[in-house]
Amino acid sequence: MAFEALSNRVGDLAKRLVTADPSRFTDPLWSQAARNRDFVAHHDDRAEVDAVWVTVSRSFPELASLVELVRD
Repeated sequence: MAFEALSNRVGDLAKRLVTADPSRFTDPLWSQAARNRDFVAHHDDRAEVDAVWVTVSRSFPELASLVELVRD
């Protein structure tokens, strides 16, 4: 599923950002994105389509807002 691949990519980037500058990426949503990536990547047989959709439709826009805040 394309959303699983997107979740993997976003989570991987979140991990890298937090590692690179932990004082700048403190919002818990960054860690949550990373944990979500780990779950989807390692337990894709248990990842429910509805749960992945909630992540993509709700959490990704929140992450986009955080990117805007950090970028300033």
